[in-house]
Amino acid sequence: MESPDRLFLKEMLGMLGREVIVKSSDNKTYRGILKGYNSKNMSLSLINVESSDGTRYHRMIIAGHNVLEIYQLEPPLNLEELADRLKQVFKGDLVHYDKENKVISIMHDQVRVTEQGVKGSGPAYERVKKMFEDFVKEKRGG
Repeated sequence: MESPDRLFLKEMLGMLGREVIVKSSDNKTYRGILKGYNSKNMSLSLINVESSDGTRYHRMIIAGHNVLEIYQLEPPLNLEELADRLKQVFKGDLVHYDKENKVISIMHDQVRVTEQGVKGSGPAYERVKKMFEDFVKEKRGG
């Protein structure tokens, strides 16, 4: 069983590259793409930010002590559904989905898929990457 700290960090990792709303201790809100975070003090790095007063910022760092809440706007991808689609293409026992870690492994880990993207190389990687991109467009509309 994983520790609560590790589970929390996995949740934060899942928000990277996603649009979020951050509520600060001074009662302002910021909407932008989460580019990074410091797991020790919860400072956040956002890009393409719009504040609650309408001000736009290209890049913003919010100190961890100012962060009250973080909301992810888009739902997570259903990787189990993607794994089922991949099993239609890669027959046999070549696709495994680890639900706990949210990782799809193809061809004995030659290709790996997470919500952040696809890693690997070769023809299988190219095919999985295309399927992943199409799946994301279908589910997120873009």
